[in-house]
Amino acid sequence: MLLRAYVLRSLHRWEEAQQAARAAIGLNSEYFAAYSLLAELLFLPPRQETWQETVDLAREAVRRGPEEVGAYMTLWKLAGVAQDTAWMDQIERQILRIDPTNAFALEYQTVKAAKAPGVRAADAAEMYAGALAAAPTSSSLTSGLDHATYRLLRGTRWLALICLVCAGAMVNLFPEEGEAPELPMPIGTRSWVLVVMAAIWAFGAFRRYWRLRAGVQLNVRSVLRRGTWSRIVLAQAALALLCGLLIAEVPWTGRTVPQMLFWVGLAPTAATIWFDRKKAK
Repeated sequence: MLLRAYVLRSLHRWEEAQQAARAAIGLNSEYFAAYSLLAELLFLPPRQETWQETVDLAREAVRRGPEEVGAYMTLWKLAGVAQDTAWMDQIERQILRIDPTNAFALEYQTVKAAKAPGVRAADAAEMYAGALAAAPTSSSLTSGLDHATYRLLRGTRWLALICLVCAGAMVNLFPEEGEAPELPMPIGTRSWVLVVMAAIWAFGAFRRYWRLRAGVQLNVRSVLRRGTWSRIVLAQAALALLCGLLIAEVPWTGRTVPQMLFWVGLAPTAATIWFDRKKAK
């Protein structure tokens, strides 16, 4: 009778399918699948007058099969129809309690956690990579990992700009009258700026990169191969850093060339840093 109900549902013969599902419950009232199927049939097509009965049947399916992932799926669909995100979240957690590697619930829970306000790109990438280990075929998890990786690469531009500003501050590229230090700068000062730049990159990029799990590190290389904007972002960071190094380490006797280098390093990034913000979302 349950199989008959499934076949009739596929033929859109709703009334006959409901009768078959009710007959299946009458034959075996302990089998959760019959309650889940009848709940879906009562809401296909959606009808408000059967809503409460539908919810009751879906909850009865969970009561009859508390350790069956399938028993929760109809209830999750109803929560989606009601647009009750808290209810959906609770059901997804229940599914993961039963099966921690369940691809369906793991995908939804990971996406919600990774997109929560205040979550750093590195943390989001770790979440997506961990979930992909259990659900490697999930397209939304793969896409999420790519976006989080792009956000990581995007962050390198800020590090490069900080280095550029540090170099400009050392030379005092745009001095007010009477405040300009003499050029060239002493070698000790230039060496100190180099140490500061190295520290910025060591703690801001390399240390973070090597602490990422192997899957995220591999995806960084993959995104660089596949994404044009990823390569553009990295090139902008390299250009800004190179200009900063030239400003800081070359013993300039005038400020005209360092000023030009400063704008060369700043302008390409400043022109696109807000434009490509939507690509990181």
